[in-house]
Amino acid sequence: HELRGLAPIEAFCARLRLPNAQRELALAVCRDHLNVHRARELRPATLLRLLERLSAFRRGALFEQALQACVCDARGRLGLEHSPYPSVDYLQGAAAAARAVRAAEVVADGFEGAAIGEELAKRRARVLAAWKQRWDGPAS
Repeated sequence: HELRGLAPIEAFCARLRLPNAQRELALAVCRDHLNVHRARELRPATLLRLLERLSAFRRGALFEQALQACVCDARGRLGLEHSPYPSVDYLQGAAAAARAVRAAEVVADGFEGAAIGEELAKRRARVLAAWKQRWDGPAS
């Protein structure tokens, strides 16, 4: 239902003339709430793309608001109001780990133009792979 919800959200936001920040938040949550719910299952590169779509590296407020909306979605069912929701801590930890890799380091290593973004993504995905292994523990 994620993709089907995007057009109605766009129309709703346009009709109410909501600010872009609220529109972007609503679209992000609609598009990715199920990925947030199952964040621990995502591969490092997929996890990185989720963090990027949720603006974890650009606009921390949107990221945090999206996580809180996902908590509301998960706990918005009878009997689940107080259930644990580990995805918030997990994604905040993943974002912090990936943020440690900075574009300035990539530039200092001689990358230029589009290669900067590509290398940054590769390095962040490697960091996330190591982080996930520490978080999840050794494979059984």
